[in-house]
Amino acid sequence: MPSLGALLVSGSMMLPTQALPDLQHTEWRLQSPAQPAPLPTLSIADSRIGGFAGCNRFTLGVDGEGRHQVSTTRMQCAPETMAREQALLKLLGAPFRLLPSTDRRHLTLASGKAVYRFEKVDAAPPAAAPLATLQPGRASNTGTRRAGPARTAPACACAAARASRGATTTARSPASLPRPAAATT
Repeated sequence: MPSLGALLVSGSMMLPTQALPDLQHTEWRLQSPAQPAPLPTLSIADSRIGGFAGCNRFTLGVDGEGRHQVSTTRMQCAPETMAREQALLKLLGAPFRLLPSTDRRHLTLASGKAVYRFEKVDAAPPAAAPLATLQPGRASNTGTRRAGPARTAPACACAAARASRGATTTARSPASLPRPAAATT
């Protein structure tokens, strides 16, 4: 995907050049227009823009001829969610202005009459993520633990969409998963 600089040069997005360093490696959550969860997000990192539009993830790019393009995943959600997502993607697919507030706590995307306001998501300090060590010959997953950065998946309305279509999801506990055969020597 082209860099944020390529988006600026293409004329598809207008952003003051001096704002670029302040926006790098930031995450933004939709504040208005008000919507039910999960809320759309916007991420600016390594001179790239991407995010979550309410049902699908997206990336912003410029093709070889300088045309502005939005690429998305293709999950299907409830009709109301899809309508809200399409409105945001329509704004992102057209020339728009990206305006940070003076305190850098809010970011406004505007194109014509469409205006979306995002609030900055503060990065949480890394939390210890327990990683269990499986001890040979034991059925439980106990043992020493080591700390590492916690990873969280983005919120997804997939389960709600499946439930609205009558689909069910079955979770399996680690104990119910098949075990590898013991090695013989």
